[in-house]
Amino acid sequence: MTETNRDRIWTSRNCTVQALVSSRQTEGRFAVCRITAIGPCSIPEHAHRYESLCFYVEEGEFRFDLGGRSVAALPGTVVFVPSLTVWKLSHEATAAGRLLLMASPGGVDLLFHDLAAAQAEALDPILEKHGISTVSRLTVRSADVVGK
Repeated sequence: MTETNRDRIWTSRNCTVQALVSSRQTEGRFAVCRITAIGPCSIPEHAHRYESLCFYVEEGEFRFDLGGRSVAALPGTVVFVPSLTVWKLSHEATAAGRLLLMASPGGVDLLFHDLAAAQAEALDPILEKHGISTVSRLTVRSADVVGK
């Protein structure tokens, strides 16, 4: 099955997500996505059971809350979120913001695809399918932030 660019772009929660390198291309080893915030948006507190995530801020300002620690992330900032770390992300500005997301193993691009296609009442089964827990009782690991 051949993927097209249209198959790899999703809009949800005032954000556009584009898979630059899909999980299918890497046989599930990793995925790389570009997330563009087209105004204020947020990703609620949650944890990934499977993937470790690495974010690189290209443009704008984002706020990461990582295991009780709040970090303002400006362009050039790298934020690493190990699996099982409880975290959330927000972009408050009305101007656009953009970041790269690298996930290993892959699968986060498939999560975005499923979320974009879902109705609000169907989110819980999708989150469970992709190993996402919104329960903050998970073991919290530290996350690394590297400034510019």
